[in-house]
Amino acid sequence: MRSRSRRRVLFSGLIVIGCSATPAFAEVTQSDLVIVRPDDTITEDLYAAGNSIRIEGRIEGDLYAVAFNEIVVSGVVTGDVVAIASRIEVTGTIEGSLRLAAGRVLMHGAVGDDMLVASWTTEVGTEGVVGRDLLSWSNRLGMEGSVDRDLQGNASRLSIAGAVNGRVVVAVGRMRVEPSAHIGGDIVYESRREAEIESIDVGGNVIRRTALPANVRLRGLRVLTLTLAVLGVTAMALTITWLWPRRVAGTIAQARSGLRTWLIGLAVVLSPFVAAAVLALLVGLSPPEAGIPLALVLLPLVLGLLGVVVMSALIGFVPVAGLIGRRLLPQRSIAAGVLIGMAVLFVALAVPVVSWLVVVVGTPLGIGSWIRHLGLAHDAGPSESSA
Repeated sequence: MRSRSRRRVLFSGLIVIGCSATPAFAEVTQSDLVIVRPDDTITEDLYAAGNSIRIEGRIEGDLYAVAFNEIVVSGVVTGDVVAIASRIEVTGTIEGSLRLAAGRVLMHGAVGDDMLVASWTTEVGTEGVVGRDLLSWSNRLGMEGSVDRDLQGNASRLSIAGAVNGRVVVAVGRMRVEPSAHIGGDIVYESRREAEIESIDVGGNVIRRTALPANVRLRGLRVLTLTLAVLGVTAMALTITWLWPRRVAGTIAQARSGLRTWLIGLAVVLSPFVAAAVLALLVGLSPPEAGIPLALVLLPLVLGLLGVVVMSALIGFVPVAGLIGRRLLPQRSIAAGVLIGMAVLFVALAVPVVSWLVVVVGTPLGIGSWIRHLGLAHDAGPSESSA
């Protein structure tokens, strides 16, 4: 979560939503450092992109900003602000709405309308003022300022030490309402833990909700979906076994070799994540004008590699199931062994603790078995490798 590139990808959709209405007149600027100095006044909307953006002057319109490092708004924006960055700090005045996506958000200024934020950490300081609603999706949210209407959203940890003149409606892991807090309406929260509410200045009721279990229809739909998936994968495994029995026998033999085969498969499983890390590094080291196009070009390749690994994992169930079935009933045919092994695997996947062991061990082992067998078959020549 601390990775800048991961945060950019996670929250990139927010600016698309915020920019849906494009004004007729706007100023566009892009450089390593974008700065609007204290004496500057921009009389139209500003679209800014760079490593760092600083708004110290006045913008008579909307601000749309994307930065790799940080965005600092200490001036005045008469319209809305839509921004994405690793770190965003607002100490100025936003007369419209504030929509932010960042790793860390520090709000010590004033917002005339709503504040919508998606971040890892959000801090509304004692001088922070939200004119209407505060909607937050954050891992940690600290609210020491004032919200004129409602506070809503989700947080792993929520601390309220300021004033919320409306209701507090949140889903939280832990919540603490400090003695200095003022809540004008109800406190409605969903959590497994009892909230720590020390403030006596609560104008409404305190209501704790617990997550309701899925209804019968939803649970039935899940069971039906799982059943169809099991039947589909089993049918695929039996089809592969029927079409290429020698291939399947060869992969089962490779699965017996254990650690070496598992390590080969593990390298394949990790390849999309390594590719994604390389892509993030390249984008992070590239200048702004080259980083985004580079991501748009290489991201489909990473997703395609991920799709190949997922398909390989499904096919990898065949040698693993065959190995289990032949160990349990060595006198049975390969097809019967695969069928029995698939049944054992799906029963194991239904057990919460064992399911992780099946995935961690079985997926790389199955992929590695196919790779080693196909490699040996290729070296052996067409006469020996034919099915």
